[in-house]
Amino acid sequence: MVFIAAIWWKIAKGREKEFLNKWKDAFTIMGEKRNGLIGEFLSPVDPSDPVDNTWDLVEGEATTFVNIGIWKSKDDFDRAVPQPNRQRAPFEKSDRKRALLAPIMWRIGDIDVRTLAEGVVTIEGTTPHRLPLDWPKEEPGRSAGK
Repeated sequence: MVFIAAIWWKIAKGREKEFLNKWKDAFTIMGEKRNGLIGEFLSPVDPSDPVDNTWDLVEGEATTFVNIGIWKSKDDFDRAVPQPNRQRAPFEKSDRKRALLAPIMWRIGDIDVRTLAEGVVTIEGTTPHRLPLDWPKEEPGRSAGK
């Protein structure tokens, strides 16, 4: 059964690049632990759009990111991420929160999500360390794994 992990990150203003580099390098799941990983997505939350963003994820003086990981099963997730890391990183404004979700219904479209990656930094396999990130303005189609 498919399993989803959602992580809510609150990053101190001015430390976004530090977080993004850490997420892409140190937090990357490598080797056999990736076997059950279907995909993982990291997105900033845009607080300037209250019409479309009705879920208030913005917290004070922090830049908010949401990380969604889709796994083949909860067992695969548990093998790769055996327990939540409760230690706050220096760039975090407050503790990260996570929700572990086991879908009861699923809609699958006709499009392969990998074909829609224009403008998204894609991390495949090993990631080069210290890749310069110009968040939020990445070059379209830039791939960190290539």
